[in-house]
Amino acid sequence: MTVEETVAVIRGDEDTVVNLKLVRPPATEPFTLAIKRERVETQGIFHHAEIERLLAEHRGRRADHGRNLWALLTFQLWYNTFIAEEL
Repeated sequence: MTVEETVAVIRGDEDTVVNLKLVRPPATEPFTLAIKRERVETQGIFHHAEIERLLAEHRGRRADHGRNLWALLTFQLWYNTFIAEEL
C-alpha cells in the first residue's frame, strides 16, 4: 500500500482517530518510511531521536502526540514530493 493510499484510507473527521490508525498497525509502514533515520538526518530539520520518543510515547499510550505526528507526516510527504522529489 502506498502512502497516498494509506492516507486516503485513514482520512476521517476526527484527527485523533486518523492519528491512532496512522502510527499503529496496520498503517505503520508508510509512516515509518516517511521518517526513516537517514532521510530525517539528511534533511537536518528534525531530530530523529525526538521523533522516536514521540512515537514510543504515543504507541504506548503514555501521551497523545497524534497532532504532532500527523503534522510531521504531512510535512515529510510535502518535503519528499516537492523538495526531495522522491517517494
